[in-house]
Amino acid sequence: MENQRLDFGEIVRKIAEDKMLLPDFQRGFVWKDEEQRKIVASVLAKMPIGSILLLKSKPDEYASKSIGMKEKNTYQSQDGEVEFLLDGQQRMTALTNVFSNVIYEKCKMFSKLSSRALQRRFF
Repeated sequence: MENQRLDFGEIVRKIAEDKMLLPDFQRGFVWKDEEQRKIVASVLAKMPIGSILLLKSKPDEYASKSIGMKEKNTYQSQDGEVEFLLDGQQRMTALTNVFSNVIYEKCKMFSKLSSRALQRRFF
């Protein structure tokens, strides 16, 4: 087990490339607008927002979803490793949705989003 610092741009890149996934045993996105506003305000005020917990593994090791989506991914023995987001999903989903186009671009239909709260990117 190691501690590693990732900047937000690196996290967004991993989410965009499906190198950071949400294991299916995690709950869906449940934050309402107020919680999302608070985390965005914390980031803008340069306040600490806590750490995240990642598990490196093969992509087909666990059933998973792309972050922000509700449909499961299907992998056919993909090489390499991915990181499964075990803690910090609500924060990372909200911040990725507000500060990037990743979730918007991945989701061509709102019905694929894990939560209606992700339909609006700005409050």
